[in-house]
Amino acid sequence: MSEVAQPKSTLPKVLLARMKARARAIQEASLEHIGLPTDSDEWGEMPEELTEPLDYPPDQELARLMDQLDVALHAHPISDGTRRRFESGNWTFGSAFQAFQPRKIVRGFILPVRQVPISQPVSLRVFALIEIDDESYLDRHLPQGIHYHYCLADRRHTTTVICWDNRWRSDQSRPEDVRGLFHELHAQGAKNLRARPELWSDEKRQSIRAACSPDLTRFNINEFRCASNGSSPVWPTNAVLTPRPTPASPPGNRKRK
Repeated sequence: MSEVAQPKSTLPKVLLARMKARARAIQEASLEHIGLPTDSDEWGEMPEELTEPLDYPPDQELARLMDQLDVALHAHPISDGTRRRFESGNWTFGSAFQAFQPRKIVRGFILPVRQVPISQPVSLRVFALIEIDDESYLDRHLPQGIHYHYCLADRRHTTTVICWDNRWRSDQSRPEDVRGLFHELHAQGAKNLRARPELWSDEKRQSIRAACSPDLTRFNINEFRCASNGSSPVWPTNAVLTPRPTPASPPGNRKRK
């Protein structure tokens, strides 16, 4: 059955499902590219340092599906709240990974990686549907997601990624405190080898921090991917991940003492 012949009520869902599948395929392909051996010729073409974010090139198939979905939603009602949220950002659909040349550390390498938006603008009608269905595919076209992949000394990739504690804030009463750097497993890197970070020496841990630290002076901390709950410290080894702030309860919901 052709797309135009499908029932009107199901066509938007079908098109959106295809858009999601295409966006996932683009992201997985970019991750596969990052997984190439770090001594391959292609790495010589990668930028040496993190640059200003570059959008992932437009995708013709994703654009075609987006146009069809926008037409299919011509009668879709738009609330004032949705319209205000749409106007608050330059929204795009989907994201991909951008890699940079490996940096040498003690007995290994780290690979700077950033998540960048796919250059696929989202219309108001499509935005309204995605917001209800799964807003994780929406991107406000802001820089984000800088983190680091860990590679072994023989340049093979591992499932370990390195992330900063984005929520840490300097405390003047504790000048000895520094922002923690953490390691965790990368779920999307399941095809790679598993590292043994529990065996890392202090020398190696400090070299990892030294390789990552310069980026903190070049980019806003909000442009980095924050370490996840359950991650473990790289350096300092006693670092504790700053918890997410607890949302304040509305005045009417506060418990009386």
